[in-house]
Formats: sequence, structure tokens, C-alpha cells
Amino acid sequence: MKVPFYLWATRAGVAKSMGIAMTAGMLLGHSVPGLAQQDQDAPETEQSVEEREKSREQLEDELSVTRSELENHKEEMQKMRKRIEYLEEELADTLEKKAAAATANDSQEETEEEGSVNLESAKDTAGETAQALADAYRRDNPEEIEQYSEQLYDDQRLVSLMQDDTTLYRVKQGESLANIAMRYYGDGNRWPEIHEANSHVIENPDRLWPRMTLLLPM
Repeated sequence: MKVPFYLWATRAGVAKSMGIAMTAGMLLGHSVPGLAQQDQDAPETEQSVEEREKSREQLEDELSVTRSELENHKEEMQKMRKRIEYLEEELADTLEKKAAAATANDSQEETEEEGSVNLESAKDTAGETAQALADAYRRDNPEEIEQYSEQLYDDQRLVSLMQDDTTLYRVKQGESLANIAMRYYGDGNRWPEIHEANSHVIENPDRLWPRMTLLLPM
């Protein structure tokens, strides 16, 4: 049976419309949900970046605190090293003084037995040794400097034993009477007291020789 043209055209149009609708449905059915999924993923990605940024900042803060603590520990260790060095130096000086005291005491006892020792003669002897030490420095003679610096220590130890309230001190390179007074009395203006106690060995109060031994009034 022959289909009339108008029916054929109508059916063709319907079929074409249905094809278009199906195609549109397919496109909408697959594309739109995909876009919706991307929209859902976007906030999660931004949140992940934000969390990583916060973690990085937290780690940087912790690292800064650790560095600061490390610097503080280093400073404390340096202070402790200096303190240990100072105590070791003081201990060595104390042991040296005790040994010299024993030697000087024996020497004093021997001399007293001979009946020829007194404070003035002990000071005179120390003064002569101090002059010899100064001459050794002017000649730049290391052997004589060593010899007379040790001899002066013994002479000054004897003087200290024969008078009360004094202790011994060996001058270091570059020190002055004011420096020593500041260190031991906390007042640099008390240097004349040291000068007076050592007038028998100090030729010039503005010039002290390294390793010379002074009496420090207590």
C-alpha cells in the first residue's frame, strides 16, 4: 500500500525530532553531571591547598622556635665554657700559691734560724728581684724573664707571710693597677692601695711588667 506523501513527511519529521531529542538527552545526560562533578571537586581541591599552606606555615613556625632555642643553648654553653676556664685558672693559681707558700715558709724558717730576716730586708730583696725582672724585659731575654718572675713570686710570698691581710697576684699582659683594683675590689679608684702595698717592687705605677707578682691588701 502506498503511503501518502504527507504521512511520510510527518513520520520523517517525528523521527528526526526524536533523534534530535535523544541526542540532546544523551548530551545532557552525560555532560551536565560531569560538569557538576567538576564543580564538586573544585572546593575539595581549594581546601586541600589551604590545608597544605597551613601545615607549611605551622612547620615554619616550629622551625623558627627550634632555631631560637638552639641559639639560646649555644649561648649558655659558651657561658659555661668561660666559667669552667675561669675556675680552672683559679684552681691552678690556688695550687701554685699553696706550693709557693710551702716553699717560702721553709725558706723563712731557715732564714729566721740564722737571725737575719725581717720585713724590710724581705722587701729589699723583692725590690732587687723586681728591678732585675724589669731589666730582663728591657733586654727581651725570655730565660731571665722566666727566672726573675719566679724568684719575685717567692720573694713576694715571703713578704706576704710576714705581714697580715695580703694575697698574691700575678700581673697579666696589658693590665694596670686600676684594672686589678676593679677586678678585686670592684672599684678602679682603689689602685693607690695596691701601689702603696707594692712600692718596693713598682718603679712606675703606670708601667707593670707581665708576670710580676703584686701584694693585694685584703
